[in-house]
Amino acid sequence: MGCLTICSVLVPLLAIVAPIAMSAAFDGRFWDVFPAWDVKDMPDLSGKVAIITGPTVGGIGFESAAEMAKKGAQVILAGRSEAKGNEALKLLLQRIPHAKAEFMKLDLGSLQSVKDFADQFGARNLPLHILLNNAGVMANPFTLTVDGLESQFGTNHIGHFLLTKYLKMRWDKGAVYSPFKAYGRSKLANVLFTRALARC
Repeated sequence: MGCLTICSVLVPLLAIVAPIAMSAAFDGRFWDVFPAWDVKDMPDLSGKVAIITGPTVGGIGFESAAEMAKKGAQVILAGRSEAKGNEALKLLLQRIPHAKAEFMKLDLGSLQSVKDFADQFGARNLPLHILLNNAGVMANPFTLTVDGLESQFGTNHIGHFLLTKYLKMRWDKGAVYSPFKAYGRSKLANVLFTRALARC
């Protein structure tokens, strides 16, 4: 077995195992010596509206929504499974009875679902102060989204990218369109895409 083969196996393995081993060795205390943000540092969010994608119970999205709700934010749990979304909503309201929270269906693996969600949210004329693009799929077998994209890229990146753009467009309707800025953005996207391809 050549050095290249060994390295191609060891490097990803070490990238996964090393942080876990360090965390176990220091029991999390190592990071205590560095100043860090803590949930107690979250400011009052009364009057703020937050959309959190991927609010499954036990996950980062759910805990983030719960903490924002504790601080007074109106939270919208955006997820693809109504059953899991309603379970999350029920638990959140049990934990924080005064919470302003609701579930809205959003399947980031469907471009039509992303557009529908943005339209439904926009039709309510609510402001949007916080967008937490948290949802994702990880290391699943090869599958395609309904739009024919590789599922992890389609869900984790494209879905969130479009969600952010659609929601931003709702608030930018009064903005002045600049043809040259739009042209510049399109060509910058070409350059970034080409550079990413060159790294593959």
